[in-house]
Amino acid sequence: MSPLSLADRNLLLALARRSIEVALVGSLAPPERFEGALGEPRGAFVTLKRREDDELRGCIGRIEAREPLGVTVAHVAVAAATEDPRFPPLSPHELPGVRIEVSILMPGSTVYRSARIRRAIIDRAVEVPAGAVIGYDPAEDRRRHTVSEGGVVVVTPGEECYVDPKFK
Repeated sequence: MSPLSLADRNLLLALARRSIEVALVGSLAPPERFEGALGEPRGAFVTLKRREDDELRGCIGRIEAREPLGVTVAHVAVAAATEDPRFPPLSPHELPGVRIEVSILMPGSTVYRSARIRRAIIDRAVEVPAGAVIGYDPAEDRRRHTVSEGGVVVVTPGEECYVDPKFK
């Protein structure tokens, strides 16, 4: 399994934004062939938040690793913008005001219902319990997990996730 470099993570963010643009305004389509870590099957979540107030604007994920990571991110980015049942579809004029966050699930990880995850990499063999909250409270995340300088939470085997009783 290839590690995700900083360049890979930046490419995934750009890919998510370009994929949403294609769906909303018909600009150029993203590439369909991916290599390295982006070509390996992995699950992913894309979260959209309004820049002005950090409010959720859409979030869709795919837990199963059925397609290359690049394809998965492109698909769930468009779904987060257009299919999240909690929100109307994103309009083209809203896109510049939206921040995109990508979370990656390594093969062999398990995420149970009602877990809330953003800006995270979930390592293989990790079970994220129902009601877990990852990537929302920086202090709590630092107590339990490794957090990169950019704020990406890395959850590795043996680490206990914070479980919020309200979401269990």
